[in-house]
Amino acid sequence: MKSYYAIDLYEDLSVVILDSSHTYSIESQVEFLKACLFSRKDRTHLFALYHFPAYGIMKGGLNSPISKSMRKHWVRLFDQYGLDAAFENDHNVYKRSKLLKGDKINRDGTLYIGDGAWGVSTRKPGEKEYWYVEKFEPTRHVIEVEIKNNLRIYRAINHDKKVFDDFVDDRASR
Repeated sequence: MKSYYAIDLYEDLSVVILDSSHTYSIESQVEFLKACLFSRKDRTHLFALYHFPAYGIMKGGLNSPISKSMRKHWVRLFDQYGLDAAFENDHNVYKRSKLLKGDKINRDGTLYIGDGAWGVSTRKPGEKEYWYVEKFEPTRHVIEVEIKNNLRIYRAINHDKKVFDDFVDDRASR
């Protein structure tokens, strides 16, 4: 079994699972990703999930070779096919990006959220601001996504069961 695949939930929600260069190279998944996103472009809710972030703030941030490759090969397809959100991991800190498209802030862009920090020690980012980040916090967390009347409500919940960040994406309800 390959480490990249798609899960279709109901008739309006799909999640594309990708391998961020652990077992398969970023480049080797491009044709799969293109076909997968093309065949799901009419889904109301389209998400991706992978380990290493395209828009991380640790481990070299935007200058990481893996992140650069992801932005070159995957993010352009996310932009082309209207990916709603990408759930990123690995950096052991909470991060929620601004909506991004074409490597710029764009209200029709993709939300990059996560950066994975539940059962591990968190890291402290060095900078105070990143042009592409709306919020970051060095805290353990899970992300809850509620879809209600085509609103996507993202909630970051810490280990004390408190919501410390939320984002309402109403683009699908317009």
